[in-house]
Amino acid sequence: MPKKKKNHHKKKVIQKPEFRGAHFLAPEFVYYKKGAVWYLATIVVGLGLIGLAIWLKYWLLSAVIFLSIIVFLQYSNKRPKSKKCSITKEGIKIDEKFFPIESFKSFHIIFDKPASHLFLETSRRFYPSFWLNVKNEDLERVVGTLSMILPEKVEHENFLVKINRWLRF
Repeated sequence: MPKKKKNHHKKKVIQKPEFRGAHFLAPEFVYYKKGAVWYLATIVVGLGLIGLAIWLKYWLLSAVIFLSIIVFLQYSNKRPKSKKCSITKEGIKIDEKFFPIESFKSFHIIFDKPASHLFLETSRRFYPSFWLNVKNEDLERVVGTLSMILPEKVEHENFLVKINRWLRF
């Protein structure tokens, strides 16, 4: 005699992952190693702009361009400092400053190498939003944690981010 199959209609319970928070280091900016060609191109473009300013007899502009090139070249070698960031259910802590989660409206990610850009949009009208550079090895954990407490917004790249990536500054 064959056994009767029992039809058990069990509901599958999908468990949400437990919120654990995230701790990570965010560099102030993305550092790109620059070669001799980059420096040579910067100097040639700068000297061209100075030559144009002198030809147009804009003496003050030529001096400003000269000083700008010096500052630009000096800061191009600066290495970024890292900010200590942590995400909890209560809020986000960047270095020693704590921001309650209610002060954020949403977040979005712009993927890049070697670090992606995390944009935290604030809910206050005149309060600036935050950009954090997140190392790609920390990105999955950070996005997973943030998506539990904030909605993710799909945005296109910022014009300034495109220029920075192109210049490798």
